[in-house]
Amino acid sequence: MIRVNKAGLLIIAIATFTAMTAGDILWAQATQTTPDTSAAQSYRVAETSDFSAGYGRTRKSLCIVSDAERFTARAHTIMRAAIRFQQETGADYVQVAMTPIDGIGCGDYFTAIAEYAPDGGGATGDEANHVWQVKATDIVLDIEERLVLRAWQEAKPQFSDNGDVDIERMKAHLAAQLNLSPEEVEDFWLKGVEMGMTLRRYPVQ
Repeated sequence: MIRVNKAGLLIIAIATFTAMTAGDILWAQATQTTPDTSAAQSYRVAETSDFSAGYGRTRKSLCIVSDAERFTARAHTIMRAAIRFQQETGADYVQVAMTPIDGIGCGDYFTAIAEYAPDGGGATGDEANHVWQVKATDIVLDIEERLVLRAWQEAKPQFSDNGDVDIERMKAHLAAQLNLSPEEVEDFWLKGVEMGMTLRRYPVQ
C-alpha cells in the first residue's frame, strides 16, 4: 500500500507539472509583448506572395509603399505591417519590404525590411529566438528622385539584353525624357541603390 501510494503521488505530481508547463507556454504565447510601433506611418499594400514550397512552413512576403522618412518611423511602420500581415494570413514566417516609390514593387529600392516569426523559428523554423529582424535606412528621396527611379525601372527592359543593361544609352534616354543631364539621372539612380546599402538594424523592444 505504501509503495502504491508513493507511485500514485508521483504520477499525480508529474501530471500536475506537465499541465502547468503546457499552461505556462500558452500563457506566454497569449501575453507575448507586442513591440512598440507608436511612430508607424500609413502605408499601402503593393503586392504579396507565398514562398512556402519545400519548407513545411507557411512563409509569406509583403511589399508596402510608405512615405515614412525617419529611421524609427520606418522601422515601426514595417513592423506594424508585418504583424498585421501575419495575423491576417496565419503564416509561420513573414518578410516585408517597404519602398517609397509607387508602381515598381520592392525588388530594387527599399527603405526598410523586416522578418517576423512569432514562434521564434525564423524562415526555416530551426532558428533560435529569431522572432524579429528589422532594418531601415536614413536616406530620404524627394519627389524628383522618386520620379527618376520609377522611370529608370520602367525603361530598363528597353535597354536590356540577356540581363545586361546598357546604362549609358538608358541615361541619355531618360535625360532627354525628363529634361535632366545624364549625370543627374545617374546620381538619382545611385542614391536609390544606396538606400539598400545603408540599411542598419533596428533594436526591436
